[in-house]
Amino acid sequence: MTRSLLMRLRLTRLIFRQQSLLYTRQSFSYLAPKGANYVPLTPLSFINHSALHFPSSPAYLVRDTFRDWELVGKRVKAFASALRNIGVNFGDVVSIIAPNCPSIFEAHFAVPGLGCVLHSINVRQEPSVIAYQLIDAQVKYIIVDSEYGNIITEALKLLPSDAILPVIIDSVDPENTNWEKSVLCGKGQLLLEDMIDTELNTDFQLVYPKNEFDAISLNYTSGTTGKPKGVLCHHRGAYLNAIGNMIEWSMS
Repeated sequence: MTRSLLMRLRLTRLIFRQQSLLYTRQSFSYLAPKGANYVPLTPLSFINHSALHFPSSPAYLVRDTFRDWELVGKRVKAFASALRNIGVNFGDVVSIIAPNCPSIFEAHFAVPGLGCVLHSINVRQEPSVIAYQLIDAQVKYIIVDSEYGNIITEALKLLPSDAILPVIIDSVDPENTNWEKSVLCGKGQLLLEDMIDTELNTDFQLVYPKNEFDAISLNYTSGTTGKPKGVLCHHRGAYLNAIGNMIEWSMS
């Protein structure tokens, strides 16, 4: 084989490899995330799936209150729509203090379904610790179960004079008669059930995150060895954690 022929073969191979690499890079662009091949992992898909495929199955039973998945799905959307109508914006931190009851269950879907971050307050924490969290998380809205109205009232008194008071949304427990009503910063009062009832027939749809690494929740450590530390969880992490628990508990 002559030297010139060998050089031509090497040049041909080099051109072929460059064209092949260019084609491969162009092909990768078709694999970019899009509606046909990618959906962000988020627990919001669970509530929509349950409401669609198991509408008449029980979602929860609390004392005399029974609700199926169809109704709970509507309530979650109404919850989110109501928050939007009072001014809750994408990325806002919405706090809630409540026992294991419908309001906190539905808030875990409604708040993220608005593109916001849910901050669940530990009901065993002192007012001073709660006040610190409200300041640190820059909380603008807080849902208060009537059982913990006094605790939040004390926490709000500990906020600095120049702090912006969060909007209070009362979740009234009809069986709890010993409570102090929260006040909406002197502008009146918002009741959670009234807000949900008003929006119950709206066509609001829960907003899935564009990025599954967007924050879904903010929780704080107990603060026993210093100031509480905030821990963020994203939609993907919450989804995979839920799936992992289902497998571990052998849930059908």
